[in-house]
Amino acid sequence: IVIIRSFSDESMGDESVWKTQQFPLTFYKEGEADTCVFWDLNDYPIPIGVHPAWIYKRIKDAISDQGIVGDVSIHGYVDVSEREYWDAGFQVEVFSQSEGGKHTRHCSMLADMSIWALNHPT
Repeated sequence: IVIIRSFSDESMGDESVWKTQQFPLTFYKEGEADTCVFWDLNDYPIPIGVHPAWIYKRIKDAISDQGIVGDVSIHGYVDVSEREYWDAGFQVEVFSQSEGGKHTRHCSMLADMSIWALNHPT
């Protein structure tokens, strides 16, 4: 499991920076496994000044560092699309407030997780 947390680094003033804590993926054996991250980018945004491509690479590296090889995809769910998410490699789904906003976004995430799990039973 990779936990990404935001914290304030006093040497950088009030800017938020990202650090990771890694814990062994005890439910996986080393080897091939596809991995998908489902991320609500509205409720848990990437901090200002951190590029999505950097986050994408860090997640892929953390999974690889655990000895897991396979496809890694990150699905981002937002109210307003930002080009840098697409450019970084995120698969982005946009849910405007007029389409139900947060509720619709969460329902879509749950449905996508269920479908992904059915398509990747191992």
